[in-house]
Amino acid sequence: MSTSEVVAVHEEVKLSEMEFDEELEGYLYDCPCGDEFYISTEDLKKGLNIAECPSCSLKLRVLFNLEEFLKQFIKESDKPQSNNDFQQNQQQKLITVQ
Repeated sequence: MSTSEVVAVHEEVKLSEMEFDEELEGYLYDCPCGDEFYISTEDLKKGLNIAECPSCSLKLRVLFNLEEFLKQFIKESDKPQSNNDFQQNQQQKLITVQ
């Protein structure tokens, strides 16, 4: 479901209140029916924010900052260098060349 689509939800829950399940590669939250709401990490990366319960018709809206969430998936080598880090890196290259 897209983030712009209007969906009736049972509850709104912060992502930080949900439990991450490594095996399922997603987040879980207790549903009143006894099962659990689920949303995958891949859905969250796409900006989707509706978690569904597989046992009933309830849905919940996951509240999170997409930019902040995506930062955890950026490789260290892909992160932009600060100007100071860049200068140190260039100095190390100069020292090695001399």
